[in-house]
Amino acid sequence: MSDIPWTLIERFPLDKDLMPFLRHLTVLGISCHVVEADNQQQLLIRDTAKLAEVQQMTSQWQQGDLPLLGANHGNVRPKPSLNKAAFIKAVPVTLLTILLGFVGAALVALDQRALSYAQPFLFQPIVMGNLFPVEVGIERGEYWRIITPMFLHFGIVHIAFNSLLIWLIGHRIEIAKGSLHLALVLILTGIVANITQFVLTPNTVFGGLSGAAYGLVGYIMVYQRLIKHPILHFSNSMLIVLMISLLLGVFGIFDLFLGDSGIANGAHVGGLLVGMLVGLIVAYLDKPTASDSHF
Repeated sequence: MSDIPWTLIERFPLDKDLMPFLRHLTVLGISCHVVEADNQQQLLIRDTAKLAEVQQMTSQWQQGDLPLLGANHGNVRPKPSLNKAAFIKAVPVTLLTILLGFVGAALVALDQRALSYAQPFLFQPIVMGNLFPVEVGIERGEYWRIITPMFLHFGIVHIAFNSLLIWLIGHRIEIAKGSLHLALVLILTGIVANITQFVLTPNTVFGGLSGAAYGLVGYIMVYQRLIKHPILHFSNSMLIVLMISLLLGVFGIFDLFLGDSGIANGAHVGGLLVGMLVGLIVAYLDKPTASDSHF
């Protein structure tokens, strides 16, 4: 956590849905945070210069008199143009990640057999049609190869599924914790996923956002178990389905029915485990804020 202290704005019951109001504050550029303490939700902000403004908005929202940005509230609707601009401003990393995934899918589709357009972004370089040791890329100074395979996709189903998963979880983390936070989580989980896949299946072509996506799954799965947060919450049934899907891949069930499915199980497991670790660390760092002395 940063050394800048959080300031308590208001306490709410545990069953109070704060998500619309938190999105409203995020759109306005106000750094907000919610922790659970004493069987209550505590709304905190960092910018003390906006303390009076946020307190007033909180009071208006509780009374039903605040038009929320990005959400319907009574008969009041924000202008669509404001919604779109505010929406993009609130989740730029999520949207950029998905966009780069589609760019990577296009590079593969342009020449899927030789991968001539995607070659510079593979984990291992291709020379004269053959995969060369990863050291060749390192000697050339092509250090970006450690991360760029996550953006390469092999088919519309591949990019569609990964984009959906990145969106469903990524935008929650970005709204709740900030764009830089999400970017760092994606980079870390993506790198670990790529390295894990390479170690388990060297000299193969692989790619996709699924390793980083499973990193986000691991992150939110652990975090929501430790801290009840109105935004950092994801469907438990969906998490179970994703875990079952991962296990079916790891134990070869998909290959049994589909032949060589080409699923990057190493990336999924590597991303999931590092995501769980990051989620545990972040939850541990967030927990003490509920009992800070300035509350």
